[in-house]
Amino acid sequence: MKTSRILLIITILSTILLAMPAWANWLGGIELVSGDTATFAHLQQAGVNYDFKVTNANGGYIAVSAYQGGSLVAGQMTGLTLSQPAGTESSGSNYIMFASGAALVDEIVVQMRDPITSDVLLEMRLPVDYRFGPHSLNNIDLSVTSPGWLRHGDDLNIDIDYKTDEAGGVLIGARPYTGGVLTPAYSASGYKSVPAGDGLVSQYFRFAADAVVDEVRLEMWTAGFGSLLLEVSVPVDLRWTNEGFTNITFDPPTPACLGWDQPLTVEFDFATSDPGGCFVFAQGLDVAGDPIPDQDTPLVPLSPVTGHATRVISFPPVTGEGEVAFVRLTMASSDHLVNLQEVDIPVSYSYGPNAVYGVTFYPASPAVLDNGEQVQTSFNYLTNEAAGIRIYGQPYSYAGKTPNYGISPSPLYTGMGNGVGVFTIIVGQALVNSLRMLIYDESAVEVLSACPIPCNYTFGGVGGVTPVVEVPAAGGPVLGQNYPNPFNPVTSIPVDMSASGRVVLKVYDLRGRLVRDLVDRELPAGRTLVPFDGRDLASGTYFYAIDTPRGKQGRRMQLVK
Repeated sequence: MKTSRILLIITILSTILLAMPAWANWLGGIELVSGDTATFAHLQQAGVNYDFKVTNANGGYIAVSAYQGGSLVAGQMTGLTLSQPAGTESSGSNYIMFASGAALVDEIVVQMRDPITSDVLLEMRLPVDYRFGPHSLNNIDLSVTSPGWLRHGDDLNIDIDYKTDEAGGVLIGARPYTGGVLTPAYSASGYKSVPAGDGLVSQYFRFAADAVVDEVRLEMWTAGFGSLLLEVSVPVDLRWTNEGFTNITFDPPTPACLGWDQPLTVEFDFATSDPGGCFVFAQGLDVAGDPIPDQDTPLVPLSPVTGHATRVISFPPVTGEGEVAFVRLTMASSDHLVNLQEVDIPVSYSYGPNAVYGVTFYPASPAVLDNGEQVQTSFNYLTNEAAGIRIYGQPYSYAGKTPNYGISPSPLYTGMGNGVGVFTIIVGQALVNSLRMLIYDESAVEVLSACPIPCNYTFGGVGGVTPVVEVPAAGGPVLGQNYPNPFNPVTSIPVDMSASGRVVLKVYDLRGRLVRDLVDRELPAGRTLVPFDGRDLASGTYFYAIDTPRGKQGRRMQLVK
């Protein structure tokens, strides 16, 4: 009876989805060319790339605008966009720039509009921290990625593109900061004197003893250090120690689901103080920080004093099912007697007999779509189930299933290979910020495992990279953006109440897992600042959401250690 009921539900949902015509507008794959934090000199373009599909009878065109505090910024200039006829599915780009003056921008708004009525068909709002004026420091390239451990005396090299109209030229420099103050005992290149115009400046700094740096601060001064013209902050997580591990990458990238014996590849640069060389190992740790028993970590040869290394970790069937919360890199002396360096890098991997990985979306996230428009997924899978598995992509909004969804049916998958699927939201406004790839047994009765994939799709409403789940009811509570953001490790979350009422406030990670219960009580009218301490969490993006009788809201915050 249970099997029949579940198969019937899945069949009904799949039939509804496949019966719906994929004939609706969408706007997605939106990319900020300069990232979400940047400075721009006069006539420098803040570029935006996007994909779109127009099905509106009058056609449509894509408009890009700059906002500050909810208002359109005066004096902005944008490129021309041509109206596209109904049925067009393509890519495009546009830009925002200012010819004079100074402007702050906290939001880029990308809209699809009707060329006849100017009605907004779709809208995506992206939070930014953009500064426009007579000077810029951008395209900042650091020689070491975060997190990184550099050896005493090693340089952090910084390349910076600049532009200025200061007639007497400017001085440009880069300095290390920790906790908002200049990090002591550093050595650095001098401030570089450059003439008015544009070009490239290179800087460096180093430490001869132990140091921790959480910010690289770039400065542009007038000649003779008369006035500070521009200051740019770059969050980092860098340390100087006796031994070095830098430019660490993981394949597949975290978060991901791994099948038994599927390799997790770790690559990194290393440097040791041992003149005889070193042995470098990688292993997976559980949430308690203990090595996972029976994991496969092949023997490694003696490495030279410096170099690039690749290490592979895998989890055979004997390991069962579990989570990898950290990857530990260990550097041992050439005689194997001393551990010279040991670092734990936060990650999020699950492992077991079944896995879905390499998931891609079309249209690409972030995107905003009309109800009924389908998001296509493709993925790789691996299973040890002899009878095979079925895979369904279940849309989630924060920790709960997104209502009114439709999904495609699943064939029977065996062994390893590739699969495809689609999902949509049929009616109503909804944000999908996680697609859980549910792996069922061959009868679609039992969920064997779930692989959450972060995404950002808004159906039937205004989309945003830091969106709300639902529009707050008039007079209802309003969930504000945490401050500071990014933060390390403490921030405050504002909740504004027009009248006292019960509020539940929770924090989730990118996989939709509950991280912290912050509030479950009645809050008074007015503003309540709820503190959040992330000192026990890994750097990354987290979501916080409130649930009240008047509705739900959610936002994103960034922890940078």
